[in-house]
Amino acid sequence: MTPVTILVCSRAARISALAAASPLLLAACGPDLDSMRSGPIPEEAPRLAEADLAPEPGDESPFAERVEWSIVESTSRFARTSDPEAKARCPEFSTREDSEIVCTVVFHGAEAKWDVTIDGGEFTVSSQMVPRGRQVVRETAENLLRHEMDTETVRCDMDKVHVVPVDGGEDKAVTCEWGRDEDSWKTSERQGTVRIQTSSPAAGLGSGEEFWFADAEG
Repeated sequence: MTPVTILVCSRAARISALAAASPLLLAACGPDLDSMRSGPIPEEAPRLAEADLAPEPGDESPFAERVEWSIVESTSRFARTSDPEAKARCPEFSTREDSEIVCTVVFHGAEAKWDVTIDGGEFTVSSQMVPRGRQVVRETAENLLRHEMDTETVRCDMDKVHVVPVDGGEDKAVTCEWGRDEDSWKTSERQGTVRIQTSSPAAGLGSGEEFWFADAEG
């Protein structure tokens, strides 16, 4: 009969494995939690507080000001957090003419571009705004992952504030790892990797205004 080795995947087992310098045992014992960042598990998913938004400009405010406010609002909702210093700036345009402009939003010090189409007219004016990139704050992303996977230990491979390309492929995906020593009621798995997605999530997973996680292999 072929001998069978039963591995107990705990922190103690990993320490023993390190002492024995056994790569096979290390691989079998799951994630290296020491390489991840630890923090408390939030009771609720991070989400923008309405009170943290600057007041919306009124109808009497310049149209450009309303466009810039809308970009900051959308940026804040997507990032699930606020930045009191956030600013959006658009080049000058005429509300009487159709035009296409590129606006810049600075959120927690990181810049992202937005394509804005102005439908002008003598009596009415409207706009359509499409982001080229979306700012995500690493601390917020990791707290969302802690909440979703019910674990204190996570790590997102990204800058402190990262601009995720909206049209980026898998080669530009931002991935986050999570792991745990013990079972959880949310999942029987001990580790996993997800990616930040910028498109609207599936029904029941959010409003589509916020960033979410998708399976890294999906």
